[in-house]
Amino acid sequence: MPSLLEVPDWLKTHPDLLARGINLHTAIKPYGNLYYTVRPYGSTIALHIVKVLDPATEEGPICERLQSDLSSPNHGLPSEIIPSEPRLLVMPLVGHIECIDYRNRTAGFFLDLFHQIIEGVDYLHRLQIAHLDICIANVVYAFPEDAATDPRLVADKVYIIDFHTSRQLALGPGIQPPILLPSSQEKKPAGVTTLDPYSFDVYCAGRLMQALLEVGATYDSMQSTIHA
Repeated sequence: MPSLLEVPDWLKTHPDLLARGINLHTAIKPYGNLYYTVRPYGSTIALHIVKVLDPATEEGPICERLQSDLSSPNHGLPSEIIPSEPRLLVMPLVGHIECIDYRNRTAGFFLDLFHQIIEGVDYLHRLQIAHLDICIANVVYAFPEDAATDPRLVADKVYIIDFHTSRQLALGPGIQPPILLPSSQEKKPAGVTTLDPYSFDVYCAGRLMQALLEVGATYDSMQSTIHA
């Protein structure tokens, strides 16, 4: 019986992926649309994630817009879209933000992380893009070893990913009316189903920063217990 994480044959043998030296290993989750590569221990070859894009979403066009200038304040992850059918989004595989070692971090460290998150959200909003699913799972961090394998990555930079439910809006912050909010990993405030989408991003970014502070406090508490 095939594994629920198995890469489908059409994707394993996709000529555009093979031409780029991308050999997919497995899916990230069962019945998902995200697949990743692996490398031998000690190797420094680049790792990739390939996402099968849903044509009903705006993810492809948004990611293409974010490639025009990858420097900050843009915190979109470097990527390439293969214009096959279906379209494929090819990205470098980098670590999630909760994988950072938070032990004994200074206030300045957290302020830098928070500045990058806010800067990235503000940049999207200036482009009239609402992410609508900002959470700890959708923010990644380029560790130095990640950046060493891909010249497009900047070490210690925060990147915002997963634009599956994101929207390109006709109006900017302050004049955009409320919309029906899509499903999101961050729990919405009680009773809220419609909201200014930009405001919802700000709310979710605040909850994310609170979660990161709690992770840091947990690390410090564990270390204090160990050394008590």
